[in-house]
Amino acid sequence: MTVDKNSLDYARFVIHIRFAIERLINNIPIKNVLLKTIKERYKKSYKLAQKVCKFIESELDVAVSEDEVGYIAVYIEELKNATRS
Repeated sequence: MTVDKNSLDYARFVIHIRFAIERLINNIPIKNVLLKTIKERYKKSYKLAQKVCKFIESELDVAVSEDEVGYIAVYIEELKNATRS
């Protein structure tokens, strides 16, 4: 997948990741009521989100909740869909 780093879709993705990182650093928990659906519907994006979150955990020395992984999977899925258009 090729991502245009000058695109609005990429900028939106980066903003979502920044907010997720801010929540993690400030220990602000979130609840993802769609987690089960996200895991079933966006399997590849969820697996990639798990890898991204492992990286975030190692770099920032924070724990990433499964709820946050689910949101990041949605951001990844949105970026993937935008690059297909």
